Amino acid sequence: MRGSQTKMSMDSNEKTVFKTVFTGLDEFDRFTGGLKRGQVTVLAARPAMGKTTFALNAAWNVCQKEAVAYFSLDYSKTQLVGRLLCMISGAGNANKAGWVKIANAAESISHSDLIIDDDQDNSVETIASKCENYVKERDVSLIIVDYIQLVSYKDGIAHSRSEEVNTIVCELKRIAEELNVPVLLLCQIGRACEKRKDHRPILKDFRDSKALVDLADVVIFLYRDDYYHEKSEKAGKAELIVAKHPELTGDGKTLRALYNPGKGFGNV
Repeated sequence: MRGSQTKMSMDSNEKTVFKTVFTGLDEFDRFTGGLKRGQVTVLAARPAMGKTTFALNAAWNVCQKEAVAYFSLDYSKTQLVGRLLCMISGAGNANKAGWVKIANAAESISHSDLIIDDDQDNSVETIASKCENYVKERDVSLIIVDYIQLVSYKDGIAHSRSEEVNTIVCELKRIAEELNVPVLLLCQIGRACEKRKDHRPILKDFRDSKALVDLADVVIFLYRDDYYHEKSEKAGKAELIVAKHPELTGDGKTLRALYNPGKGFGNV
């Protein structure tokens, strides 16, 4: 898997560095160009589709070479590390060989540069302040927020949750631009897609605020057909539906990946 890539461009006065971090999912990375500095990528899906698993995949792919700050508002650090151990080790049985794999995975995690922040203070102001410190002190190359519906806003007056979400997204966009890092923002969408014959999410399914669509540079929907259809021909496969991207033309682009609940995402 690739960790990150730096591209250089020169003009008459200065040198500009554009850095991209890759998720390790080849089809996704080729089409999107990876997660780019200064941009907010929204990964949205219904519950249990694999949002956190995707984020852990991306985090692990990057943190073996560069620092990643993972703000987990849903799961504890212990829970995330447990899931990561399963993903990395691939240990399916609690036998001697399985425990050896888990021990090796634990050692790999201890040597990685992954910061899992599960602080109970989930305000966007606190997250922003910590991001500034992590970038300054640890040179963080990727920020992950899991997930936006659990982020709060302490200052100011918000007349509705929609306005609050607007403010939160604006602040995370500011962080991405000012700190020049990519932000992967996870989002849980409502039940509207489940009322349609085709359960794949669309942009209109964002219920809290259009700010997620308007301010995000990239919007990806995660969909697994076997979640809804037990005998699906696409069992063990996931769709990453690119609904918004600077290079996107037309209604969207569907990218493919393999999915295993214990081992995470993989290349087709």
